[in-house]
Amino acid sequence: MGGAVMRLERVFRRVAPSIVAFGSKVAVVQGDNAPPFPTLIGTGFFIDKRGIVATNRHVVEALMKLPPHPKAAQSTAFALVYSSVKQEGKGQALSAVIVDIVRADMIDTLTVEDGDPYYGDPAPDIAFVQ
Repeated sequence: MGGAVMRLERVFRRVAPSIVAFGSKVAVVQGDNAPPFPTLIGTGFFIDKRGIVATNRHVVEALMKLPPHPKAAQSTAFALVYSSVKQEGKGQALSAVIVDIVRADMIDTLTVEDGDPYYGDPAPDIAFVQ
């Protein structure tokens, strides 16, 4: 099992720069002494160098339902883009940068043309964010 863990760590190091988390800029305080931390709604991964991220439809639907910023009429949704893992002392660190979302698109319906019956969801749980 130790070998499998090492392989997973190596895979994570290679794909970590492609992982993106989506959340709300409005922070939720979890306790009296806890620092405010933004609510993370879902994740995705880069599929294109232009910044296109594949994620789930339900993630984009949740982002679209976020209330606007209380002091500006802009979206509170953001993308948290991770960098590569770096060694820090006896542990490892993963840096991140907050980026605004430019647009989000969902697949409305799936068309199957081969004539065979299709029993899947007509609106697949996939979306794209830039």
